[in-house]
Amino acid sequence: MRRCAGRSQDPDFASRGRKSFVDITLYLQAVVMGLVEGLTEFLPISSTGHLIVTGSLIGFHDEKAKVFDIAIQTGAIFAVILVYWQRIAETLRGMTSEVRAQRFTRNVLIAFFPAVILGLAFGKAIKAHLFNANVVAIALIVGGAIIWWAERRQKTAVRIETVDEMSPADALKVGLIQCLAMIPGPSPMAGKLCHPNFFSTSWQNDQTP
Repeated sequence: MRRCAGRSQDPDFASRGRKSFVDITLYLQAVVMGLVEGLTEFLPISSTGHLIVTGSLIGFHDEKAKVFDIAIQTGAIFAVILVYWQRIAETLRGMTSEVRAQRFTRNVLIAFFPAVILGLAFGKAIKAHLFNANVVAIALIVGGAIIWWAERRQKTAVRIETVDEMSPADALKVGLIQCLAMIPGPSPMAGKLCHPNFFSTSWQNDQTP
């Protein structure tokens, strides 16, 4: 009894207990955030938006949490590289000699360009004013309404069946649509699904390996 009482009054023992509790809490928060990222990254919903909302609910939204959000999303990048590795390798090998590889590279760069410009120009403002749970909630509702409307409107005839048939103008349109995902709430995948209804492309057949 005396030994237990002595431990309870030991400042170092109490400090270790608090630290252990904090560590367990952080581990649990990391697990929850990882599950949210894994479940939402490859669905037509915003993984970043859901991470922001979840972090707000579980109290995981400080500066370290923001770095954590970015770090766990690198897993999705590696997954995309793994899935499309064959196409990536073929493109790299044929960039100097094959028209198909050159066209694909050109279109990827064109689609990437709008996000670079807007990110450099407004990146700090976007993070300062839009990365919060209230904005995400509104964006999710508005984005869902737009998807619902896009799916109900009359569809135009399909003009582009595969990514290799895209023109530079089509690539630019895709890049502009993807820029909506800079607002945490609209999803890049959701924008991609709406894109065919506005620009006569077919998303079902553009996953050429």
